[in-house]
Amino acid sequence: MTAVADAACRAGPGHPPARPRARVRGPAGAVLAVAIAVGVGAVLAALWRPAAAAAMPSASDVINRVLAAVPAPGPTTATIQIQFRIGSPVSSTCAFRGRLEVWRDRSALKMDQATRTPVCWAIQHVVLQRLLADRDRADALLPRYQFDVLGEKLVDGRPHYLVYGRALAPDTEPRWMMGWVDYERGLVTEDTLQYGWGRVDTTQEYTQAAGAWLPLRQRIEIPRFNALLDIAYGDIRVAPKR
Repeated sequence: MTAVADAACRAGPGHPPARPRARVRGPAGAVLAVAIAVGVGAVLAALWRPAAAAAMPSASDVINRVLAAVPAPGPTTATIQIQFRIGSPVSSTCAFRGRLEVWRDRSALKMDQATRTPVCWAIQHVVLQRLLADRDRADALLPRYQFDVLGEKLVDGRPHYLVYGRALAPDTEPRWMMGWVDYERGLVTEDTLQYGWGRVDTTQEYTQAAGAWLPLRQRIEIPRFNALLDIAYGDIRVAPKR
């Protein structure tokens, strides 16, 4: 995925990101980096919804389908377990357990257990809150990018399309994003976000509940900091539409 992303950055729309002007080091820097990064991956996962399989679609067709297909049911709730580690060898680890409640336009996360260290406190109150905030403002994030469909592949007989998004303004972060989309199911299975300070790679697994595909696990890696955020969902319940 990284090689494809780097090649597209050079040959696709826009230009490769310039060398970052500031350096971010250590656990504190990684906390801020993850806070900025994880939300966008969550935005992509939350917005892509089932769409009918077809010939190679245009990016605008895909985005319009996505925005039009976002359901508006009652709240979806799930237990959530989060593991965070940073460093090689590992210098900090955090574990969280709680319950997540999601509506169409807002989210709420209640933690029942959390590792009690300064770094873990920052992860809980900065990173996770940013993740939910970015999901809730997804409609404002997408118009900041120009999207193109770069290619396709078959996985288990289903077409997957490689979608590339370039920031329209030079100061927008991330500078570009790219992901493989299971078009038949409308799911982003892998994505890469490129920031001025580094790259964020995400893989996602889904499960079906009440006729909708919902995240089952998200694995977010930041190679520059040797950081990993692993999120697992369980006991997923979808309230019926009223």
